[in-house]
Amino acid sequence: MPTTAPAVIRPPQQARSSAALARIFKATQQMLETASFDQIRVNDIAAEADVSVGSIYQRFKKKDDLLWALYDAYLTQTERQFENLVAESHHLSLSVRVADLIELISSLFTERRGVVRSLLVKYRHNTDDIPPNFIARIGAVYDAGVKLIAQAPNSNHSAEDAQFAFSLIMSFIREELLFGDTRRLMPDEEISPHFEKLLHKAVMGALK
Repeated sequence: MPTTAPAVIRPPQQARSSAALARIFKATQQMLETASFDQIRVNDIAAEADVSVGSIYQRFKKKDDLLWALYDAYLTQTERQFENLVAESHHLSLSVRVADLIELISSLFTERRGVVRSLLVKYRHNTDDIPPNFIARIGAVYDAGVKLIAQAPNSNHSAEDAQFAFSLIMSFIREELLFGDTRRLMPDEEISPHFEKLLHKAVMGALK
């Protein structure tokens, strides 16, 4: 049976409660940079966030709901960033659009690397466990990226061309940032300008 989407967290009524939730999120994100979600214990999160274990379970019925809440925040940020990019791109050339997409996707993966990596490791082979509302939101972001390429001024590329180009950007950055073994092009765990140039050249070459 598919996992049901976690309930939306009710905004904390007190500043102290809001601060505690922020610490829980921050502690979990930091721990996910060096460990998988399955390796992290709720006790460890509570200790790092300086809250009780009961305080965490008051907010989340089960541990996985915490991961979904973090991913919900990531998706919200992603949706907002893509909306801003689309709104500002009406007169931008295809080359600039591709460069902006590479920069944005690189930034999004870098900022929430542990969260996204944990979701992919946990669910990429069990897609039936992904809540339908998340599938729809991910699809909407993907569609926005494809349209950004397809609707560039004076573009005569097909929908398939645009889909391939956007998938190329997503796949290369995701695999390198989340699962890459060498990190040779990523000083300080970020994609280097040289890598971005190479990827831009590859995408533009695919769109010729």
